Amino acid sequence: SRVALIEVGAGSAVPSLAAAAVGAFRTVVATDCFEEELALIRHNAGLNGKKLTSVARVDVSDAQMLARVVKEYASPSTSAHSVASGDGDGGDSPLLVLACDMSYDPEAILHLFASMRALVDAYPSRKPLLLFARSSNFAHMDTQTRLHAARHGFALLARSDARGSPGVIDSISESHLTPCADDAVSSFFFAPSVTRLAPDAAQDASVLRADLLDIEHE
Repeated sequence: SRVALIEVGAGSAVPSLAAAAVGAFRTVVATDCFEEELALIRHNAGLNGKKLTSVARVDVSDAQMLARVVKEYASPSTSAHSVASGDGDGGDSPLLVLACDMSYDPEAILHLFASMRALVDAYPSRKPLLLFARSSNFAHMDTQTRLHAARHGFALLARSDARGSPGVIDSISESHLTPCADDAVSSFFFAPSVTRLAPDAAQDASVLRADLLDIEHE
């Protein structure tokens, strides 16, 4: 695959480690904003054969930081990993950003889409996609998430809901995970849109109505 995967707010980095293990992506970079989490990611990567391309710090409150990490680790023309593997330039290789643990923080969601906007502006030909996943504990955040997406020029491309998901886990400490009592998961694919939603009450209401329609059809 030519797709580069960047996980934001990775925590223990289970999705990144799984993606790296199956070898389905050209590049897999796990990121977090906390140094203790980055240390945990490196530890887990060591336990799993160090197959991650890299571990890097990304704080989405700095909207440019994600784009800088992509340039350093997931831009084929500059990445030492890609040059060593003989992949060539491939500057238009697709980007997939994964965020699985950010729904609990409304401000983090806002910053996430601002970072995605900066990524699109920096790499328009790579058409970055965002895979945003949450447990049903945070379903009440969906409308706000859609609004933040629209205001930064992203549209909901697809949604998938799963019940009885055995992979839903909670962090109970920096190094221990436990099964989550909530085993329902929703995943949302957001793609760059041709328009951006202005922060206007009438337009916000139209997005709210669209969310209600989504709920009625499910």
